[in-house]
Amino acid sequence: MLNDGFSVSHPRRHHSTFSGERRTAKRYGLQLALAYKAETTDGGQCIGQGATCDISNRALRFLGGTKLPEGSRVEISLRWPAEQEQLRGVSLTIRGRVLRCEPRGIVILIGRYSFAPALV
Repeated sequence: MLNDGFSVSHPRRHHSTFSGERRTAKRYGLQLALAYKAETTDGGQCIGQGATCDISNRALRFLGGTKLPEGSRVEISLRWPAEQEQLRGVSLTIRGRVLRCEPRGIVILIGRYSFAPALV
């Protein structure tokens, strides 16, 4: 079973009813290759590859080959780019849950993440 870091509850933020936008975190458009493994709510496992669409400090949206059920636990691995060509970059691992799955991508609510030096 994946440890997704959801043992601590986060207070909900209030959203403006005037803006029409419910997101409070800034999103960054990044297209990076990724690999994922998901533990579905019925106990099954799904492994696949995809690409990020955008990311914030609370959520990640990506395109994958398989529709994942809402609530599924997910672990995503991707290579975070280095600022200079001679550096290797770092590996980013994200653990969370599927918030929704829609034609624009699979949205993951981030529970925890970690960086490590990328392997060659």
